[in-house]
Amino acid sequence: MKLYSYLTLESFVEGAKNSSLKLLPMQLSSLMYAFSDSSVGYGLSLLRHSILRYEKEQHVSKEKSKSAMPFFRNHRKLFVGPEIEMYVRSFYETPLTPHDLKDERPLLKIAFDYEVLVDYCLTDNCNLIRCKYDAEECIENFVSKLKVEYDKFFYTEEHTGFKSDSQFFSMLCNASLEMVESQFKEEKEWRLMQFCAPEDASYHMSDDQLLPYIQISVPYDCIRSIELLDWQSNESTYSALAGLMQHMGLPPERFLEGLIEDE
Repeated sequence: MKLYSYLTLESFVEGAKNSSLKLLPMQLSSLMYAFSDSSVGYGLSLLRHSILRYEKEQHVSKEKSKSAMPFFRNHRKLFVGPEIEMYVRSFYETPLTPHDLKDERPLLKIAFDYEVLVDYCLTDNCNLIRCKYDAEECIENFVSKLKVEYDKFFYTEEHTGFKSDSQFFSMLCNASLEMVESQFKEEKEWRLMQFCAPEDASYHMSDDQLLPYIQISVPYDCIRSIELLDWQSNESTYSALAGLMQHMGLPPERFLEGLIEDE
């Protein structure tokens, strides 16, 4: 199976400077900045709905309800609980252009070998997670977990906290990372994720916004093909890209869409 991800041509060229290492640098963006507030909020709304459903099943009074519990620290895009963030990159089973791909810069669509990518993730503390699109199944799963977890987190107007063995932080992560609205299920999205503390991340400016990111280096062995989007309309750049790939040790006749020779 192949998984597709998108990389700006500029980032690819920058990564080629260390091509002797046979590694492709790729940025992972903080989850909270990589996706819109509504996208992240969708999964969290399902978790909050699960709390309400569990409390209704258990006849929890309104006064003792935890459904209004804040999920984020004050004025931070950071969950309550451990001070750590998720950094992600999207991959897709389908080669169709995803709905939220709106970058106007030249883009490459890179096909990765799923099994080789999984092996890489295992050696580099990354998780490769298939997104979920069934809201009801998600809610039922969370309600089931709350039978164990509900008494391990607490919420008052003054304080929010967890017991040491609470898995509620993991539920927050799962809700925001894995859940995608069903209207996008045909994209079959996966997300490669790695945890990082804010002090260990890197930061850069993009469109006048300060954004956190981390960088991973994916072995060339993971790559199956590279396509310059709309390459027929940009033959000059396409030709130069073929030369760059030769320089990098990625023969265009094996990897560049439009030049790949049939075996």
